[in-house]
Amino acid sequence: MDKTMSQLDIAYQLIKDEGRIFTFKELWEKVSEVKEFNEEEKIDKVSRFYTNLIIDPRFVSLGDNTWDLRENQTFDKIKLDMNSVYSELEEEANAAFQDDDENPSSLEGSDEDNEDDDLNEEDEKGEDDVD
Repeated sequence: MDKTMSQLDIAYQLIKDEGRIFTFKELWEKVSEVKEFNEEEKIDKVSRFYTNLIIDPRFVSLGDNTWDLRENQTFDKIKLDMNSVYSELEEEANAAFQDDDENPSSLEGSDEDNEDDDLNEEDEKGEDDVD
């Protein structure tokens, strides 16, 4: 493998050539070896590599810090459990709703309410003038 390739291209080629799932540590070690990074460079560059790996659509995390190519995985293996996503959103919404219920006086007498009342009065006056 050519050390002038990008880190992600090297990772892609490694997984493709070996045809197996890698742990992040294994993948980073192999990429570092190809790029001939010293220990300091490995430490400096590992977080950027991890971030780029997450963002690159060619790769998919399979959990337990294991990685594969998206093209090797079927949808049913990599789909997100939307129930857990929705339950977290519902919990946040319920918490915000409960906060509003506990402190209803904070909404009374706000400037927005007064502006709405003023607009309604103007609308009513304007309707009488139309006849």
